[in-house]
Amino acid sequence: MIYIIRNPKDTAVSLFHYYRDNPNLPGVETWPAFLELFLRGDVVYGSWFDHVLTWEEHKHDKNILTMFYEEMKKDLSKSIKKITTFLNINVSDDEIDKIAWKTSFSEMKNNAAKENSDSNHTICALTCNRNLVFRKGAVGDWINYFTSKQKRVFDELFSEKMKHSELARHFEDSS
Repeated sequence: MIYIIRNPKDTAVSLFHYYRDNPNLPGVETWPAFLELFLRGDVVYGSWFDHVLTWEEHKHDKNILTMFYEEMKKDLSKSIKKITTFLNINVSDDEIDKIAWKTSFSEMKNNAAKENSDSNHTICALTCNRNLVFRKGAVGDWINYFTSKQKRVFDELFSEKMKHSELARHFEDSS
C-alpha cells in the first residue's frame, strides 16, 4: 500500500472546492462554514487527524510506503523511483522521467480537459458538470484562505490532536 499524506490545511481547501462542485454532498456556501466541518471531522472522509493517526500505527510495516504530497510535488521523479523500489519494479531513469511527465499535475489536468470535451465520455459522475476536476494541485494555497484567527484555531487543534505523531512533525515548518 502507498499512503500519501497532504498538508491538512491544503487538504481542507481542496476538499472545500470538491464540496462546492459536488451536487451529491451537502451544500457549503462559505469557507468559514466548511472549515468548521473539517475541524470537527464532519466531512465525507472523516477527520484528517484521525485518518493520519490510524495510518501512523502502520508507519513501520514493510508493506506500506508513506509519502508526503509536498515532497512528491518537489521531485516527482525521485518519488516515482521510491515507489518503484518499494514495489520492487526495475524501471530505467528514462522510463521514470516519462512516468513523471505523464503523471505531473499539469499533464493530468490537460488530459482531463481533453477528455472532458468529449461529449461521449463521462469522467466523473460526482461533479455538477460530470467532469473530472483538477483545480490547482498547489502546495501552500491554504495561505490564501485561512484568516490569522482560523490559522491559530487550526494550529491549536493540530497541536492537541497530533502531539504524539511523528508523521505530523513533517508539517510543523509548513503550517
